[in-house]
Amino acid sequence: MRTFKASIEGLTPLLPNRYVEEAELVERIGSKPRDKSKEDEWRRREALLRSIVSIGHSLGLTVTAEGVENAEELACITAAGCDQIQGYFLAKPMDRPDFESWLGQPR
Repeated sequence: MRTFKASIEGLTPLLPNRYVEEAELVERIGSKPRDKSKEDEWRRREALLRSIVSIGHSLGLTVTAEGVENAEELACITAAGCDQIQGYFLAKPMDRPDFESWLGQPR
């Protein structure tokens, strides 16, 4: 059994206005696994993501999920209520001129 301890109270002096969910959790969300033995872990990760988003919102933070790479992950992230997403599903990293060009393209 693994135990994780963290002090949320330790964050209060920082007064962030944005929280970024790490790609590690996002990449394991995706679609429901076909293997029944992995369903419980998937459900716990999904519940953890929803809880993290809820805590962020209750603190007035904008919650961003990074590492979104496919439609299944996007669906889970959207259902969890994340405010913003980052990842290859939208676009690969690019320099400013390429980004400005990309912004001007119809979607």
